Amino acid sequence: MGMNAENKNQLLKQCTIWHEEDGHEKIIDAISMLNDDERDYETDSILARAYNNVGNIQDRPELGIKALELLLPYQNQYYNDYFWNYRTAYAYMLLSQNNLACHYFCAAIDAITTAGTNVENKELLEEDATILLNQSYERLSYQYFTDAFSKRVQKAWQQFEKEEALLRTLFDGAREQGDALLQKKMTNILDKALYGYVYRTYVEVDQGRPKYVVEIGGKCNKLCLFAIDYFIKHAPVSLLENWEFVAGLSPEKELENHGFTLLDKEVTLDDIQLVLNTNSGLGMSVEVYSSKFKDLLQAGEDEKELESFLNATVEMSLTLVIGELNAAKLWFRISPIPLKESFSLKELRGKLEDAGFDFVKDVDELLTFKEQSFMVPILAEEDMQPRDDIGWSMSEFPEIDIDNKNNFNETDFLLAANGIGLGFLQYQIPESWCDEDTVEPTGLYKEEQVLLERIKAVTGDDGIELIGIAQGTYRYLDFIFWGENASISLMGQTSQFFEGIGVKDVFFHCFNKGTGSIKLA
Repeated sequence: MGMNAENKNQLLKQCTIWHEEDGHEKIIDAISMLNDDERDYETDSILARAYNNVGNIQDRPELGIKALELLLPYQNQYYNDYFWNYRTAYAYMLLSQNNLACHYFCAAIDAITTAGTNVENKELLEEDATILLNQSYERLSYQYFTDAFSKRVQKAWQQFEKEEALLRTLFDGAREQGDALLQKKMTNILDKALYGYVYRTYVEVDQGRPKYVVEIGGKCNKLCLFAIDYFIKHAPVSLLENWEFVAGLSPEKELENHGFTLLDKEVTLDDIQLVLNTNSGLGMSVEVYSSKFKDLLQAGEDEKELESFLNATVEMSLTLVIGELNAAKLWFRISPIPLKESFSLKELRGKLEDAGFDFVKDVDELLTFKEQSFMVPILAEEDMQPRDDIGWSMSEFPEIDIDNKNNFNETDFLLAANGIGLGFLQYQIPESWCDEDTVEPTGLYKEEQVLLERIKAVTGDDGIELIGIAQGTYRYLDFIFWGENASISLMGQTSQFFEGIGVKDVFFHCFNKGTGSIKLA
């Protein structure tokens, strides 16, 4: 039936009073008690605002998730509403997803400045959104996160230790009662560090004792698998007696009955045909074809969305056969036409073994520095963007520059949700460095090695990691940031270092092309 208009108005007036008195938890308690049929956009939006405010005041960024769960179902009706966009942006800002926060703060400003919009305190609302937009944009540019990954990892393991005995009890009961409660509990804990990742749990018997295994999947993304590896390496020793944590999903033991539904089409592993290429510049690769894919390509679906969807489908299929780590290592291309002399996906492991494919068992084996060369585009100087000049690179993640040249920023989206930063330094190499004897075996100049040691002295070895070197007109050093304020520490040390040796025009960038450069020297 829902509550009557008078009761609803009284509740909303009381919520306004509590809001002005910073009584945000009272708002949460009151609205949370309502039945589903008593809730609507107005009550859910006010509840989302309260979660946002408590998250900000109490430094509980995870409450941004609760706010989004309330707001996103109303997106189709209220995408032009100032308050919907503002509160959605605020929730993303809490979660350090600053790219999305910028998007929705811009939408809020557009909504309130549109001709004919009639809202009280219009100028103040626009000013408020603009201030937070600039703050989010700055955080994005600096790769600053209020809840850095290292902090999230620590919280997750602390929670796991507290609930470890209960989890084992649920594990043992799951075989008889179903594992829904176990999965919910496990997800609630692991999401504190690895929000949006995939988990698989099972029990193995080790010397007559049960070993509780948790596999964590990163959607075949090497950077995500790197993050999982970091997480696992920080597991408390006390847990390892009963638990085993594995980065990457393992292959299925039985493939005969495996298949999946692809937009209402049943697809088996025999429907997916491959050709193995052993001469790829970045290792072995496969071409992939399925008539089921062809039907979709001809259906007039959105091209970019479809490409992303099909890539994810192929990655999932490869994982079933060779495991996620090897699926992440193996490059593939989806072919729009049938392949000659092809074989079915189920035969892939045998074909790779015959060709001498170097199967990997852990993330350390997967992530090795690889050299690659690029064709440098011929562009007018004013049209050149950072990294457009790169002709050579050595990286653990060659995909970064391939994505960058194609103007994809998927990696940033995947990492930012969990407080992981990604950025690079850009500068011209001083002539005094250009001596063959000065280059370290790592590919770094000795002076760069000194800079890296200075940075790590501040961030700690766990706070930051060099993941690539690239060279063009400019020199580029690529970093991943795990620790709190790690990117800020890098910029501070880099600025002091280059100013100390008299080198000018040194910049920091994140990999999101929508942001500007930060001049350090």
